[in-house]
Amino acid sequence: MKTLRFVMVFAFASFLVGCVSSRKHEDLKTSRMNLQNDYDQLRKESKSLEEENADMKEELTLLKASNKELKDDLGLSRERYDALDKAQRDLIDRYERMLKTTEEVSSAAAGEKAELVNRLSQQQIELDKKTSELRTLERSLSDKEKELSRKDQELEMERRKLETDKQDLQAKIASLESNVGSLEGDLEKREARVKELEAAINAQEQRMGALRSRLNSALIGFASEDLSLRQEGGRLYVSLSQNLLFKSGSKTINSGGKDALKKLAGVLSGTKDVDIIVEGHTDSDGDDKPNWDLSVMRATSVVEVLTQNGVPSTRVIASGRGEHLPVAANTSSDGKAKNRRIEIILSPKLEELYNIIK
Repeated sequence: MKTLRFVMVFAFASFLVGCVSSRKHEDLKTSRMNLQNDYDQLRKESKSLEEENADMKEELTLLKASNKELKDDLGLSRERYDALDKAQRDLIDRYERMLKTTEEVSSAAAGEKAELVNRLSQQQIELDKKTSELRTLERSLSDKEKELSRKDQELEMERRKLETDKQDLQAKIASLESNVGSLEGDLEKREARVKELEAAINAQEQRMGALRSRLNSALIGFASEDLSLRQEGGRLYVSLSQNLLFKSGSKTINSGGKDALKKLAGVLSGTKDVDIIVEGHTDSDGDDKPNWDLSVMRATSVVEVLTQNGVPSTRVIASGRGEHLPVAANTSSDGKAKNRRIEIILSPKLEELYNIIK
């Protein structure tokens, strides 16, 4: 019964060790939240293994005590065997003496002798059987002691490994917590920069919206086909037709065009956070080079009027596009008229945004 109990305890301990090793290998792949749970689970399993080890040591103590009792029983049996053997020899001696004395006594004693010999033979068989069982038990006990010693070593190795894994898990948890704190700090800084950038963009949009309102108010009275204003991609585009500014093929601005540009300059001269690009455009009639030269000269003429009316020259750029950036097809007179134009592009300064992004 004790042997069966020991085997069951050993099998259960082996199963627990196998489960711990398998679960440990899988748990190392889990996320930060599972690492802490695995660590707690390993502590519980380590405590359970220590309790099982204590039970097995107690079982070994009981087996050793049982072995001692069996050895004591074997000693007593041997003493009884020796006494019985001596008694047998004495009886045989007595029997032989009685046999010599008389045939009748010998005949009467024959049955008693046979019975005694049979009893002694049975006792010898029983003694041999117990001796064999005791030797088998001793071998089994020795094997179990070796197995227990091996299991103790395995449990100690597993305990050390679990302790190492525990330290590794604690180090990983500390590293993860440190990384999380660093990431949270970076995230807060980025969120602050995003908010600052959004505020700057909103402020620029508001300024451009206010500028558009002022331009609309200043340019009231001009025909829509001669002067138009649109907002696109964060920029304002003021488009002035050739009919409003120039005679055909000329770079000289007429009086109506100067009046429009003066009103435009009156708004732009007080706006310091906007870059101004003046682009000249032509239709596709004629050669490319003369058209391009004409577009550049017309843009330059517009810049001269703007700067003469208070717009700082450092904020204005003149650019000629020639026929290469049309807004309509050059296949009709109406399309060509739309392409012959001056576009004044107003762009908010981006230095503030660049400083935030850096």
